[in-house]
Amino acid sequence: MTAAAIKIENSKIVVQGVFKTKSEAQGQGNAYDIVEGPEDFGPGYTSVAITELHNRLADKPVKKFKNRKAVTERVWTLIARMENAEPETEEKPAPVAKKPAATKAGAKAYRREPCDTVYPCREGTKQAAVVDAFVELEPTTIEDIVEWLIANTVFTNASKAQVSATISYDLCTVKGYGYKKDEQGRYSLLTPGDSGIPAHTPKKGK
Repeated sequence: MTAAAIKIENSKIVVQGVFKTKSEAQGQGNAYDIVEGPEDFGPGYTSVAITELHNRLADKPVKKFKNRKAVTERVWTLIARMENAEPETEEKPAPVAKKPAATKAGAKAYRREPCDTVYPCREGTKQAAVVDAFVELEPTTIEDIVEWLIANTVFTNASKAQVSATISYDLCTVKGYGYKKDEQGRYSLLTPGDSGIPAHTPKKGK
């Protein structure tokens, strides 16, 4: 069984976490609704909000589904895959012993461990492009990733906010990557053990 703790925040669905049992999900507090299947999305969760969540989780966005049943079933499949991922709001720095002094910018070192399995991105998606930027540049800053995307991909409207969200949510929460950030504000992707970054899956139709 899989149960997710979710809520509406600023007209968007926030997934606090995905758990093996309903009781674990209920442990996240009364602010969250518990969803155990596509039929559990109540009337407060509009098709528009569910579609927006789908497009955050999926490799390929969809403008509109033919009906509510279709979108709830599709998004529930994506949510269920997140069972081994860290909750969306639990990104915390690991304690660092004898950390070197921070730079003038006041940057702090962070480390988010990867999941046991890292799932590949699909070619042509923003997630894949950001992974490619890491391969070319890491350790690198968010600003440098934005510049690389604008210069080398179709994502010419890339921004710091978009890249940060792609790393924290799409790559870490959904795909299973971890990352570390050093005192200079430079990021590197982490994978479990020595597994390395998985090859992208081909675009559909290839």
